Amino acid sequence: MTQNGSNTDENDRLAIGGNKPPGDLELLRERLAEDHADLKKRKEEIEAQIKKLPTEIQDEETAGKIGDIVRAIQAFMRDADQRKGAEKRPLQDQEGVIENFFRMFQDPIAKAKRDVEWNLSEYQRRKRAYIAELARQQAAAAAAEKAKEAAKAAKAEAKVAKKMAAARKAQTPARREALLDEAESAFHDAGAARRAVASASVKEERAVAIIESKPSELTRTRGAMGSVQSLTQRYEVKVVNEDQVPLRFKIVDLVALRQFVNRTKGKEEIPGVEIVDTQKVTVR
Repeated sequence: MTQNGSNTDENDRLAIGGNKPPGDLELLRERLAEDHADLKKRKEEIEAQIKKLPTEIQDEETAGKIGDIVRAIQAFMRDADQRKGAEKRPLQDQEGVIENFFRMFQDPIAKAKRDVEWNLSEYQRRKRAYIAELARQQAAAAAAEKAKEAAKAAKAEAKVAKKMAAARKAQTPARREALLDEAESAFHDAGAARRAVASASVKEERAVAIIESKPSELTRTRGAMGSVQSLTQRYEVKVVNEDQVPLRFKIVDLVALRQFVNRTKGKEEIPGVEIVDTQKVTVR
């Protein structure tokens, strides 16, 4: 008979019309219960002895008896552990055979996967470098355009102020009108230049945003079958001078170093440590 959740299956199997044979686990439970029936009996004997123990020890004799019970419990636990190990050993051997069998298939494919991912990483690194360089060129061009248009705007605004001042001092209406026309033209030139400055600023900001984007945002590629790949930025560390490494990282804790470097995105130098920016493709 089984216990707990197994009773339902056992009852179904033994019911009228039931012909479901016992499963392997059920047969194992029954065999274990039969082979180790003495262990169950000994457990019950120990539990009965424990129930008879006083809640408070008052003398040496009682202390000695309790010590003997504890010793018996230790022997019981050792015996149970030995039996458990003996029962598990064939299963562990089987597990090893199963593990090695499937590794014959998995290990070569795992190596092939690493090689393929390395090639993907190389491609994505080149892709990111190209996009970032293009963005840097665009940012530089936009900055130059902004500076050029800002200079034009300043010059036109100065011209407006100069012509307006001259118009106020003009001796004749005709001269005043001519100066005001020139001031109006310069005012329109200044407005056009300021709008060009704003447009160049937008271009520069967009290019800078691309430069500062995460690698994953610049390199995302989708496969026809639904895969998504992108560079995941991780930083590796190489201790170049252990004497210079801060005490908080000693004994040099590479895990703590990697966590710190990744948390600070490699921007904080650590004495005695070389920070290497490594980027590996992620495929989902």
